[in-house]
Amino acid sequence: SQISGAAKTAASGVKSLMGSFMAGGRPPPPPPRPPRKDAAAHVSTRGDMPIETFREQLLRHAWVPVLTEAPVEGLPWTDDRSPLARPSDVRPREDMWLLSFFMSIVDGDVTSRELRALFGWDASADRTLIAAQLVKLSQVKGIPGNPQLQESLNTSVFRIYSAFQAALGTEEFDTIKALLDGNEWVWMGDDFASPDTVAFKCALNARPMLSAVPAEISSFARLLRAMGVRESFSGADYVRSLATLAEQHGASPLAPDRLELAVAMVQCVADDASATQSLAMFCPDTAGIMCPATDLVFNDAPWMPAGAFNPDDFCFVHPKISIDVGGLVGVRSLRRQLLLKNSDLLDMGLQDAEAFGQSESLTGRLRNILELYPDGPGIINEMIQNADDARATEVTILVNRKSYPSSSLLSPQMASWQGPAIYFHNNAVFRPQDFANLTRIGQGSKLDCLGKTGKFGLGFNAVYHFTDLPSFVSGDYLAYFDPHTSFLPGATLQHPGLRIKFTRNKIGSQFPDQMLPYMLMGCDLENHYKGTLFRFPLRSPEVAKRSEVKKDAYSVRELQDLVASFRRVAPEALLFLKHIRSIKICDLGPDDEEPRLIYQVTARADPPQEASKFFSIPSFVEGPPSAPITKDTFFQVLRKCPSEKLPHCEMTVVIEEGDEQGVSSSTRWAVSSAIGTGRAKEIAVHAKTA
Repeated sequence: SQISGAAKTAASGVKSLMGSFMAGGRPPPPPPRPPRKDAAAHVSTRGDMPIETFREQLLRHAWVPVLTEAPVEGLPWTDDRSPLARPSDVRPREDMWLLSFFMSIVDGDVTSRELRALFGWDASADRTLIAAQLVKLSQVKGIPGNPQLQESLNTSVFRIYSAFQAALGTEEFDTIKALLDGNEWVWMGDDFASPDTVAFKCALNARPMLSAVPAEISSFARLLRAMGVRESFSGADYVRSLATLAEQHGASPLAPDRLELAVAMVQCVADDASATQSLAMFCPDTAGIMCPATDLVFNDAPWMPAGAFNPDDFCFVHPKISIDVGGLVGVRSLRRQLLLKNSDLLDMGLQDAEAFGQSESLTGRLRNILELYPDGPGIINEMIQNADDARATEVTILVNRKSYPSSSLLSPQMASWQGPAIYFHNNAVFRPQDFANLTRIGQGSKLDCLGKTGKFGLGFNAVYHFTDLPSFVSGDYLAYFDPHTSFLPGATLQHPGLRIKFTRNKIGSQFPDQMLPYMLMGCDLENHYKGTLFRFPLRSPEVAKRSEVKKDAYSVRELQDLVASFRRVAPEALLFLKHIRSIKICDLGPDDEEPRLIYQVTARADPPQEASKFFSIPSFVEGPPSAPITKDTFFQVLRKCPSEKLPHCEMTVVIEEGDEQGVSSSTRWAVSSAIGTGRAKEIAVHAKTA
C-alpha cells in the first residue's frame, strides 16, 4: 500500500508537469505549418544529451500518467491498472475506443504535436490490436438499450473500418480477418451482427437473424465484401433462420410480426428450393407454432366434405403458405397422404433392370415395344387374350366419349386424363400373380404357364398406342401405371405405379371426380368388384407433344374405326378362345347416362349339354383355377399319360351375332381338338424340345 501510495503521488506530480508541457505551460504555438520529418530532432535537449538518447530513455520507463478506471460506461477495460505507463504502451484519449483493452490511455489531452511525434502517438496504431479491440467491443452488454454508448460506437466503428480498409491487400489484413472470424463485428447502428447474418441485398428484415447492410457503413463495401459479407442471402440462410425461430419459441405460437416474418422466409426458401432440399425445414402450422415441414400437410383437397377424413390425423400448415410454396419446401400433400394410407407403389418390373438394360428408360422401352405391336385391331385381340388367360367368360369393349370434371383429382396433373377413353371389362378377378405379371415389362412371366397365349407378357403394353396412363379396377384394388412419373402423386422412376385398396377407405368421397369415370359396369369403388375393368384414356394432342412413349394423339374417330375393324373379325376370334363365350361392344356418348349396346357375339355348344367340352383340353393343360400347373409339371403329366387317355373332343359350336338394329345372324362350326399323340407327343416330351 505504501508503494501504491508513492506511485500515485509520483503520478500526480508527473501529471502536473506533463499537463503544463502538453497543454499550455508555454506561449501559444505559432500558426500551424506542414510537419517536418525531423520534428523530433528539434525538441530541446537536456544538457548535452542527444535527443534520441533522451527519447529512448523516456520510452523505457513507466512515467506517463494514465487512466486507471474506464472513463465511460461500456468501454472495454482491464482491472488493477498502474497509474504510470511507458510511452510505447500508451495512446491518446481519442484512441480509447480503438485500443482501451490492450493499451493504457493518457490521463489528459495531448495537444503538443512535438510530443505526439516524439512518442509515436500521431502514428497509426497496430491494426491487429484494433481488430482485437473490435472483438471486445462486440462483446459489450447492453448496447441496444444505451443511446449514449451507441453514439460513441458510431464514431469509433467508422475509424476502425477506415483502418481496416487501408490494410486491404496486405498480409496484415489476413491477420485482421482471422482475428474477426467467428465474431459479430458488423455495426448495425444499434448493435453488432455476424457477417453471416448480413448481406447487401435482403428481401425482408429478419433481424437479428438476417439483415441488410446499413446505409451508414455502405461506404466500406470493399472491406465488407473482403471480410465475407455477401451480396444476398440464399435459401439455406432462410432455412437456418426458420430453425432459429423454432428453437426460440418451441411449442409456443409466434407473435403476429414473427409469424408474418416466418411466412415471408418460407416463400424465400421456396424461391431457392433446389438448393435446400437436404436441409431440415420448419414452417408455422395453423396455430402459428413452428413444426418440421415434413410433419405438416397442405390442404389440396378443399372439396372434401366433413367426415371424408379424420382431421386429427394431420397437422396443417399455416393457410398463408400456398400449396405451391408448401410443396417446394417439403410440406406434404393431403391428397398424397390419404393415398399412402391405403395404397402401395408398383415398380413395373424395374427391380430386374438387366431384362432390358439399365441405361434404357421405361418410356424408351415402351416406345420400342410399340414398334413390335403396330396399331390396329391386334391391340384389342391382346386385351381379349389377356382376359381369356385370366379364365374370363365375358368381355365388354366400351367406347366412352364423355369428358369428366377435373377438380377433385389425385393430383392436378391427372386432369389430362379425364377425357374420352376405351374400356375393357371382363368377369375375372385379378389374382396376386396377375398384378405381378402385368407390371413386368418385357419379362417372361408367361413362359412357365402353358395356358397363357400372350407373348412374354408384352402384349398388354400395346395399349400405350392409346394412352400414357393405363389403369384398371379389379377385386379390391384400383391400379394406375405412370411410366413418365409426371401424373400420379408420389410416382418415381423406381415406382411408377400406384395400387389403391378402395374397399377399406373413402376414396370415392375423397376424390369424387377422379373416381367418376370408373362408376360403370357395376363398379362403385366401395365394394369388392367381381370382375376387371381397364380404362385407357386417349392421349390428347397437348399431352402427345410431351410424351416420351408416342408423339401421336389418339382421337375418338380413330378409336371407333379401330373397334369397327375388330368387329369384323370378332366371330373368328371368339371361335379360338379357350374360355370367353361372349364379346360385347358398347358406346357411351357425352350425354348418355348408361352405355348402349351396339354389337354382341356369342359362342355356344350345340346341344347345350356338350358345353363342358369347351374346357376339356384347357383344364388338362392349365390345371384347376385354384392351382394352375407349370410347364414342367405339364410335361411330366404328358410323359406319363397313355395316348388313349389324352383329352380330345368333337363338338358343334354356334357363333351368333347381333347389333343395335336388331339384326342377327348365326354360323355353325364343327370343331375338333386334341392333344397330339404318337410321334408328335414323342417330340414334345423329348428332353431337347420340352
